[in-house]
Amino acid sequence: MHWRRAAGSDGLPGYGLVRSFRFAAPAGNPAEAGCWASSAPDLRASRWAPRAALAWGTRRYRRSLKQCCGVGKAQVRAARAQRNSISCVLRAFLRLETQRPRTGCNWYEAKK
Repeated sequence: MHWRRAAGSDGLPGYGLVRSFRFAAPAGNPAEAGCWASSAPDLRASRWAPRAALAWGTRRYRRSLKQCCGVGKAQVRAARAQRNSISCVLRAFLRLETQRPRTGCNWYEAKK
C-alpha cells in the first residue's frame, strides 16, 4: 500500500484528540482509498500501516464474499437457514480461492 502523511488532528466530544490518516489503495484507485483514525496522539505510520493493511485485507475478503458468492442474497428468515446459506457461501468462496493459484484466474473470471 502507498501511505500518505497524516491528514490532521481533530477534537471529538467525549473522546478528546483524534488523529486521522488517509491512505491510497494498492491499485491507486481513488475510489478505494481509505481513512484511519486513532486516539493515540503519538501514533506513527510505522505502527498503523500494518494494522491498516490487515483491515484492507478484511475489506477485500468481505467485498468478494458479497460480490462473487452472494452472501447477502439468501431470502430466508430462519436463523438455521441463514447459517446454512452462509456456510455454503464460505465453502464456495474457499473453492474459488483454492483454484485461483492453480488456474491463474481471479474470482470474477472463475465466476463466469
